[in-house]
Amino acid sequence: MFNYTNNRNRYRQGGGVLVEFALIVPILVVIVFGITELGRALLQNNTMTKAVEGGARYMARVHGALDTGCQEGGNWSAGVIGAQDVVVSYAGSLGLTLTNSDVTVTHSSQPLTIDVDGDGNPDVSACMITVRVSTVFSPLAYFGKIPLHAEAQERYIGE
Repeated sequence: MFNYTNNRNRYRQGGGVLVEFALIVPILVVIVFGITELGRALLQNNTMTKAVEGGARYMARVHGALDTGCQEGGNWSAGVIGAQDVVVSYAGSLGLTLTNSDVTVTHSSQPLTIDVDGDGNPDVSACMITVRVSTVFSPLAYFGKIPLHAEAQERYIGE
């Protein structure tokens, strides 16, 4: 037999579901948006890391950039500009806007001794090149800025 009162109570529950949905949706949107922003920040940081690795590899192979005592040679300035260009162009190809002033290139002041074969005796004397980049990440919703930094080191080869 058809019960009219039970049917009417069942339709009244539809409003409760709509209220629950209205309470949950903003929370879910904030969580999804936060995950997206975190992903964007990690992508920019990874892009910066790859870019400085390329810049350090470039600088480590500039002939005449450093002498045997880790002092700046005749090609140091040209090498720095080239390394900065490598970092900026690599980052730009992946959508990150950097300028040459964001990129710093430094070197060790004295040669470092490295034990290559693991026998406890230093085998190679080498200078270290360090490339750093700093920029800020601007999230879409958060009105602040998050600083991002990346650094890479390479042994100077100069070939």
